[in-house]
Amino acid sequence: MSLLDEQLKMAQEKRLFVNIYRERYDDSPSFGPINAVSEYYIYSTRFNDHGEYDGVTICRKDHVTGLRWGGTDRESQRRLIERNGPIPAAPELNLATLKDIIESVQKEFGYVTVGAEVIKPDAVYIGEVVSVDEDYLMLNEYGSKDTMDRSMLVLTMNEITLVDADGKYEKEILFLHNAT
Repeated sequence: MSLLDEQLKMAQEKRLFVNIYRERYDDSPSFGPINAVSEYYIYSTRFNDHGEYDGVTICRKDHVTGLRWGGTDRESQRRLIERNGPIPAAPELNLATLKDIIESVQKEFGYVTVGAEVIKPDAVYIGEVVSVDEDYLMLNEYGSKDTMDRSMLVLTMNEITLVDADGKYEKEILFLHNAT
């Protein structure tokens, strides 16, 4: 077991609030408790800087560049989170493969958000899964606040770097599309 695997397991068991750094793909680390770890993926609950719940996120373990816990900053964040009430229970998700993750997130939340950060650092697509196989994902995509458009989108699974759901932005998009 690698050092990262050992520390992820420890953080999950102790329900520590951690920063997960993926510096090749995003500027700010994800912050929250780790819900589950598989051979290739990390599933965590995410909170924003104000201690507000911001959904769940699943990232590839080999994209993690750092893991941090403890210290005054993270303790302050944890206190803000606790002030906002109980942490929503994280549903169990199948983390075996990316296809399994996408299918279980769709089943649990009714949509998925996928990041294709290799193509464009802030590229996220929110939509209902129409079809998925080991190579491609087809979404009935919800357009942004600006476009409010719906369209069909096929993405290659090789470019998907992140899967999210239940975040503030996604909830706003679903509300605007009358999908909630």
